[in-house]
Amino acid sequence: MRVLLAAVETSPGPPPWVEGAAAIFGAYLLVGFCFGLLFAFGNFASRIDPAAAHATPGFRFIVLPGVTIFWPYLLFRWLRASLPPEENSAHRHLPR
Repeated sequence: MRVLLAAVETSPGPPPWVEGAAAIFGAYLLVGFCFGLLFAFGNFASRIDPAAAHATPGFRFIVLPGVTIFWPYLLFRWLRASLPPEENSAHRHLPR
């Protein structure tokens, strides 16, 4: 039993690059989660998709993990967003 305890006490920790990578990944997820809260519950999503303005709280909770992971892409889309294009075809302009 003493041999096992001695081995545990003297085992080196993870390499420094692993701790650094874990810290960077944790920061990425923290920023993503904060952005996700604003995006899902702060109605930021309605700028990309107007139908999202009327989304239920359940839908907002469902999209939160995806927004947390893909926050750089969604931030880019949100910053460059304009209203969705309106269909402009001949049948659209026919009298009703």
